[in-house]
Amino acid sequence: MKNKPLVLMFFVFTFTLTSTCLYAADKPASANLPSIIKTIPIPWPVSGVVDEKENRVFILARDERGSAVFVLNGRDSSIIKKISIKEEFFGNIAGNSLAYNPDTKRLYALVNLGRGIAVIDAKTYTILDVIKNPRNYRVLSINVSKRNMIYQVAVGYPYIFEFNGGSNKLKEEIRYGGNGSYSAISEDGNFLYIAGEGNLLKFDIKAKKATASLPITLSSISIPLIDEKNGLIFLASAYKMYVIDLPTFKTKDEKEDIPFPNTDGASLALNPTTNHLFVPTYNDSVSVIDVPAMKILTTIKVGQTVRSIAVNSQTNRVYVTLVNYENKVVVIQDR
Repeated sequence: MKNKPLVLMFFVFTFTLTSTCLYAADKPASANLPSIIKTIPIPWPVSGVVDEKENRVFILARDERGSAVFVLNGRDSSIIKKISIKEEFFGNIAGNSLAYNPDTKRLYALVNLGRGIAVIDAKTYTILDVIKNPRNYRVLSINVSKRNMIYQVAVGYPYIFEFNGGSNKLKEEIRYGGNGSYSAISEDGNFLYIAGEGNLLKFDIKAKKATASLPITLSSISIPLIDEKNGLIFLASAYKMYVIDLPTFKTKDEKEDIPFPNTDGASLALNPTTNHLFVPTYNDSVSVIDVPAMKILTTIKVGQTVRSIAVNSQTNRVYVTLVNYENKVVVIQDR
């Protein structure tokens, strides 16, 4: 009988372990899937970018004075600052109409119907400059390279504008012969990928010419998403999503089971930590796709007219901006 306490302890431990295992087994699978954790009302938020180092989120939106950038605290999603820009707001610009250079801590926001760039110091939250488009052409998206160069592709005209991010001065007007609307830049800053007019162009910035072209469906195209980790490019249209091999620039797959919204210029986003791709879809939702398997994991109802999606891969939080009647930012916890 001296071992009775030991036997009792063993019984309690076994019962507790068994109950825990049964509880874990009974937990719904949805508990391990991405889900909404917060919604933030913001007027007409067209674009969002993330500062992973300082865990901040920047949202380009409307303001009573024109345009504004709202700064969110990444920990609790509270608004910590509103930077008013006394320049005309344009609600139909693309999901990447705001760019951030983490090295210089500068933000670049499209203003004046996409014909100007507001340069913002993200340390002091002050407007440093407003760069004017040299030809007054409309621009829908903006890209910043690691070499601190800014690129804009004119809509309806065969021009790319290259600005020096240090001086905020125009370096060169490049006539490239295309007619694109939405663009993305490679991680090394050597290539622009320009979507529009029924094709996706690969533009060599150093050579100043398009080196390859792929035909695409000319209907409600997204901003190209470059996935350097998996060596892929994703481009969505109203009818299918193109999966393109990055090194060869050849189409690998055309996914027709992922409906893209009938809205030009919305952005896709990838979380490299989880390998989850976030795609806005027709039914007021965001589809979460497992990239290695190319299968939809879950679909999250967020609301109508998704404009941009941004990811913080350090916290696994996803920020979805919705315009028109929604006027909000939806925060999703990726898992």
